[in-house]
Amino acid sequence: MSHLKWPVFIFGCILMLNACRYNKGEDLGPVGPTVNFQTEIKPILINHCLTCHSDTATNPKKPGYAFFLQGTNDFSEFKRYATETSTANPAYTKVPARLRGIESPAMPFERAPLPDSLIRKIENWVRQGAPLN
Repeated sequence: MSHLKWPVFIFGCILMLNACRYNKGEDLGPVGPTVNFQTEIKPILINHCLTCHSDTATNPKKPGYAFFLQGTNDFSEFKRYATETSTANPAYTKVPARLRGIESPAMPFERAPLPDSLIRKIENWVRQGAPLN
C-alpha cells in the first residue's frame, strides 16, 4: 500500500502548487484579438474621459488630471498610468482598478460606471501593453 502513497502525494503537490501560483496583473484569461487604440479605445476615452482628463479641463492643475493633450498624439503619461500596478489591489493596473471602483476615486468620477464590455476592452488593451496602434 505504501507504493501508492508517493503518486498520490506528488499529484496532490502538483495540484496545490498550481492553485497557489502567483499571477500578476488582471486575471482576464488569454489575451484575445488585438485591441486597436485608434478605433476602439480612443472613442471610449473621448466619450467618457476627455471632459475631465484634458489640458482644457476645469482643473488641469490636479495631479494626474490632464492625461490627454489635445492636438497631440502624446499619450505616454496615460500609457504609464494605465500599465502601473494599482496600490489598492496589485492584481490590477490603475486604469482598470479605477474603472471597476477598486481604486479610489472610481472613474468616471461622480457619473455612471462604464459598461462592463467597455471596461473589459480596456483591460485587454492594457494586457497587450497599451500600444498606440
